[in-house]
Amino acid sequence: MERDQRPPGVPPTEAEKPPPIPKKVRQADVDALERETRKLERWLKEPRDLRFLDLGGVLKRVRDRRLHEAKRYRDLDDYAAALGLGPGEGARLVRAVETFRPEAVRGLPWARVEAALEALDEPGDPGG
Repeated sequence: MERDQRPPGVPPTEAEKPPPIPKKVRQADVDALERETRKLERWLKEPRDLRFLDLGGVLKRVRDRRLHEAKRYRDLDDYAAALGLGPGEGARLVRAVETFRPEAVRGLPWARVEAALEALDEPGDPGG
């Protein structure tokens, strides 16, 4: 049943609900998001191998401080998509920063770090 054909009194499903709007957008958050966005836009023009730690660090700050809400992005994925990142790529960049010590992955190709993250998600061999 389409949204506008729902019988009266039937609430919308989760998928039909609009994203929550922050109660109050602070100008400081808008300014912080704009600063972080300028960094990301500049770094996204560079090879990912050189900047994945920087990108992940900024995206983590945006997520942790919920700065994406200052511009009405529903979540980090929506914000990352607006920057031109593929589905889940922003989350993978953040996960790399959260999972690996910088000195352990600095200088490695991003594809290798992504492969390591995927390997961590694979079920292990219980037989050893």
